[in-house]
Amino acid sequence: MKVAGRRHGRVTAPLLAFLSACGIGDVEPTTHVVTAPDGTELVSTDWLPPWDDAQYQIPVHRVRSIGSGGNPSDPAQPALFDPRAVARFPDGSLVVFDGGPNPLVRISSTDSILGRFGAWGHGPAEIGTGYPWIWPSSDSTVAVVDITNQMLKEFTFDGQLSAETRLDYMGRARTPFYGSVPDRQALFAHFWYVGEREGEFRSLADSVRRVLPTPGPMVPLPAMSDESALRAGRLGRPWPRFVPLADESIVTGKSSEAVFSIYTPGGALLRRISLPLVRRPIDAREHADLLREFRSIPGVGGGPTPEVNSHYPVFSNLYALGDRGFAIEHGRRSLPDGDPVPADNIRFWRLVSTSGSFLGVVVLPEDFQTLSVHATGFWGVRIDAVGHPYLEEYLFDQPISDGSGH
Repeated sequence: MKVAGRRHGRVTAPLLAFLSACGIGDVEPTTHVVTAPDGTELVSTDWLPPWDDAQYQIPVHRVRSIGSGGNPSDPAQPALFDPRAVARFPDGSLVVFDGGPNPLVRISSTDSILGRFGAWGHGPAEIGTGYPWIWPSSDSTVAVVDITNQMLKEFTFDGQLSAETRLDYMGRARTPFYGSVPDRQALFAHFWYVGEREGEFRSLADSVRRVLPTPGPMVPLPAMSDESALRAGRLGRPWPRFVPLADESIVTGKSSEAVFSIYTPGGALLRRISLPLVRRPIDAREHADLLREFRSIPGVGGGPTPEVNSHYPVFSNLYALGDRGFAIEHGRRSLPDGDPVPADNIRFWRLVSTSGSFLGVVVLPEDFQTLSVHATGFWGVRIDAVGHPYLEEYLFDQPISDGSGH
């Protein structure tokens, strides 16, 4: 017997748990769809399967591991220092934005290092510190969003700067969050304003050589701040997140709520998706640990004692799954009611289609930081036993459907 979720119906979480405990077949999440007069949909789900339920997990397998053997030409130097972003090229090679002496490292399809290029700084051909967005701008060039210098730059594989455009779009916003659709060479920025404006995202470019002189569709977003964001300090703020999908639609949300908004490429709100994730309260011990971590930050921790939000965020990040949907990364600090609490070093994604249907769960490898996600798998960085980081690529063991059979 299979107990299926019904649209516009309601099957309560306790009933679903009771049916599952009694062994009455598979249980699926129940969703409701309400359509507003303007055509916007609100999709809500009453219940999500536990993250450790094997029948809902999407297995993954590792296909590449880069840098774990160190640097053969210089054993004292790691192959990678601090990988922060990955650009994949059609021939299987990669350009990695790294925190080492050179910010860009080119790696072959057989995982050998082909070269290191770029320099740190604020000059024309230099890159500032930070976590950039990079993607292939052609088969032989890589585009880099240099957040520190507010520049969009293109480099050849021998390190020559071939194009450069200033991104003077910040206005009164805080530092924007950028996202790109590499296959379409599209660049988007999400601006988070403090004060009278709430927030917006803009389409900035359709390639590195054509940055729009006037930012493209300027779309208002739900308020990206709440009471905690107005407090002193830097802990516990509800950071906004957004990702552009392969069809250039936008998924956005803020970490203090489990509501995600889907916008069309033209900027129209298509639907909101509400999931039953919770904000777990921070206890006294965890509060002390957060303050201790804050105090350890060089150049920051010696300042005024920050006020800490009383709850953990609902999720930590969003990732695009082609044009099918998005992955919500979270862990033990943001769980639906009844979910088992995982170990500290276990994190996982819940996969959701753009129509709001639940697609499955991916449990990440231990101590694994995700860097980039594509339609068939994802890249991330791990730390080996001697402290050297290395990149790994994982593929999904089954196609990621959008819930409609496609």
